[in-house]
Amino acid sequence: VLAAAGVVLGLVGGGLSVLRSEEQPVRRRLAGVLFAGSAGVAAIAALVQVDSMDVSGSAPGLAATLTLFTLGVLGYVLAPTLLGQAVVAVGAVFSVPQALEVLGIRESVEWGGPDAIVFGVAVLAIGLAWLALAEKGMWREVASARVIGCGICLAGAQIPLGSADHSWVAYVLTTLVAVTGFAVYVARQAWPYLAVGVVGLTLVVPEALLDWFEGAMGPAGVLMVAGVTLLGTSLLGLRLRQEAGEHAEERQHTD
Repeated sequence: VLAAAGVVLGLVGGGLSVLRSEEQPVRRRLAGVLFAGSAGVAAIAALVQVDSMDVSGSAPGLAATLTLFTLGVLGYVLAPTLLGQAVVAVGAVFSVPQALEVLGIRESVEWGGPDAIVFGVAVLAIGLAWLALAEKGMWREVASARVIGCGICLAGAQIPLGSADHSWVAYVLTTLVAVTGFAVYVARQAWPYLAVGVVGLTLVVPEALLDWFEGAMGPAGVLMVAGVTLLGTSLLGLRLRQEAGEHAEERQHTD
């Protein structure tokens, strides 16, 4: 019913193409809310239906998240909105742990082994794909897509922290995400990349030191390191922003 209401809303406004244009933004946003709601309700229906089939494991959860993702994509194609983009992101990310359990890679909810690495890398791959689509203009809300993509990448890089014996993987991945964010910012001058670089380094330095010193630094020491790291990365971000601005001006003069 919600999906049908969204379609009718577009048809009475001049056709479904209106929902993909800026001619009637209020109508587009309302239709986007209806499509997002229909995806959420359908996901719950899929969860209940598969669960009633006495299927063990994460099959019901996977059915729900894949339904949310698929219908979220269809809804976004019909009426692109930030809410629709968020629905697609939630469906994509939360499908990963469910799929890993169904495939037997993740056998329990306890991430004490290398399963956390697989989970983190998979989420990180989703974030990278999200950003690639953003840079190609596939998402209507480019700035929001960059924020979501950077957030997914950072979350994926941090997931291996749940593995006590492989926490170093999280440090490496988070550092790579941060450094890559700084590099892309110089090329694109988009603030989400600068933000993920600053946040990433601010997280990874205290985490690594706390782990390597086995908690001997204490809360005060960790807080001090985090503050110094935040100050240093912020200064680095300002410097990169200044250099990026200078490069942009040089390109304008050259043109």
